[in-house]
Parts: sequence; C-alpha cells; structure tokens
Amino acid sequence: MSVNQPATTGQLTSVIAAARDGDAAAQARLLERCRGFARVVARQHLPRDLLAKLDASDVAQHSLLDAWQGLRGFRGETTAEFLGWLRQIVSRNAVDATRFYRLADCRSVSREVRPASQGRGNRAPDDWVPADRPLLDDETPSEIAARGEEELLLADAITELSDDHQQVLICRSLLRLPFAEVAQRMDRSRPAVQVLWARAVDQLRLRLAEKGVSGAP
Repeated sequence: MSVNQPATTGQLTSVIAAARDGDAAAQARLLERCRGFARVVARQHLPRDLLAKLDASDVAQHSLLDAWQGLRGFRGETTAEFLGWLRQIVSRNAVDATRFYRLADCRSVSREVRPASQGRGNRAPDDWVPADRPLLDDETPSEIAARGEEELLLADAITELSDDHQQVLICRSLLRLPFAEVAQRMDRSRPAVQVLWARAVDQLRLRLAEKGVSGAP
C-alpha cells in the first residue's frame, strides 16, 4: 500500500495491527491518516490567546512523532483504542507546549513546541485509556461520527473548514462554551457568532456527507 494513499476506514484496523508489529509502511500510513485528528485535538487543548503563536499543526506533528516512537508499546487493537491513546499524547504535548511558552514567551515560535517534550524520552503513555467521548457533543453531527474510524472522518471534515468555522465549532461544540463567551473570544457579537456556528455545522454536515458518513442530518 502506498504511504501517500489514505487508508479507508475499513482498512485501518489491519493497518494498526501491522504498525504495532513494526511494519514501517503501515506505521507511516497510520500516522498520516490520523494527522487531521491530532490537529483537532491540539486545537481543543491550546489556549485561544496562544493560537497565533503556538501552531496546532506543530503540536500534532510532534505528537505523531512521539506516537511513532511508542507504537511497539501500544497494546490496543481497535481504531477507538488507538485514537484514545493518541489523544492522550496530543493533549499532554499541548499542555507542555503551553506551559513552556508561558515560561519563555520571548522565544521564537520554532523553539516553543519541541523543547516541551525534549528530554522526556518516549512520550507515548503506557497507561492509555480509550477516548470517553467524541470530538463534538450532541449539538452537532457527533451522533454520526462519535467513535473510532468515523471520528477520523469527523476530524478530517473539521480541518477542511475555514479557520472561523473551525474556531466556532471548537469553542461552542468542543469546549461547550456559552455563545456569549464564544462571542467575546472571537470578538464578534453574540448573534453573529450564533449565525456563524449554524453555518459551520451546515458545512460540517456537507463535508461528512461527501465522505459517505451515513445518517448525516
């Protein structure tokens, strides 16, 4: 299988098994397939006031590297278990990167993320647990993409949206903030944010439908 060709959801379980057993091509294929998921989780955990300085893609990239280094220690089998394991790695790296930046805010962006995990050895957790909730809550299309392989499709769809649509979905549907607080964070009026959120949900549903996720409202 080509590393550059995305794995379909039906293939992912076998890719996970091969990657865990040391197949280098399967490892590259698996981590590339999870890149969008890692980016969404990173954005969920990075403070909004640092998003212009801490790139979620950088945190995701370093987390995927940590996951690659720790794949032999992964004991799960299913896609949901792998995503729960990866979610822990990304969230820990996001917290570390935030802490590092707060302590050294005068450093350049290129040095802000990597030092947060340097010197710690393998970042992959040994005591991983599966994700206990989907990326989005019940106010959004999470009902059709709440677990395992479909959650990857959801993450891919979110990363295809505009930055404003991603941000309003993360604030309202991931962080579950009230519209008034979302409006304050995005420097918009509450009615404008409500309209933006509704449009973002519509766009997300369209993206999910294009990916063949059945039952999209």
